[in-house]
Amino acid sequence: MLVAGVQQVVINGDFRTNLERVLPLYAQAVKKGARIIVLQEFWGVGFKVRPMDKGVVEKCGRQLQAIAQLCRDTKTYCIAGSLPRFNRQGKVANAMVVIEPSGATMAV
Repeated sequence: MLVAGVQQVVINGDFRTNLERVLPLYAQAVKKGARIIVLQEFWGVGFKVRPMDKGVVEKCGRQLQAIAQLCRDTKTYCIAGSLPRFNRQGKVANAMVVIEPSGATMAV
């Protein structure tokens, strides 16, 4: 099984552009036969954003929904780098998310 790493220049706080940059790179990896795609840490948000902000976590959640749809469409797994998420205690934590080809979250 071919694994591909996807890395792009991240713009701090520009959620839309960061997602738009990942999508064609993901598609290119799939076209080359990758079945597992690994995204870099904080690929969707950048390191200089305040991850404790609830809005940041919600925007990152929408990015993960887009990646989950991409996994469904391409029948691939994605190790979606890491992004800020709410943990079970409701606190913000840096979490790596693994998404399976059904689009379901397999591990956090």
